[in-house]
Amino acid sequence: MRKGQEQWKTRLNKDEEDFSKEIKRSFVKFEENNPISTPSKDWFEKMVIEEKGAASRKWRKELLLFSGIATLILVLFFTTLTQIPVVFITLQGLTVLLVICYTLLQIQKHREKVRHGEY
Repeated sequence: MRKGQEQWKTRLNKDEEDFSKEIKRSFVKFEENNPISTPSKDWFEKMVIEEKGAASRKWRKELLLFSGIATLILVLFFTTLTQIPVVFITLQGLTVLLVICYTLLQIQKHREKVRHGEY
């Protein structure tokens, strides 16, 4: 019985060695077929410059959009306040009502989640 176990271990070791050799051979073949090259420093620097430029353009666009919307809101606010005070007061009241309704709906949704164990 001891001899059978030794033969089995020897056979297992041989199979492992064959498998290991096959994997190494496959890796060498893979590396030959798919060479890996590291990009140059210039390429990385060019990419960084391009990304910075794109981020800068995006930031300028968003800032311009924000400024335009803010200006429009302020113009409408002051025009309504000075020219048509009744409309201004009505809009203020509607805004307060909408905020209260939205808050109540969110509280109700939160309670339902807690009740169903989703939270």
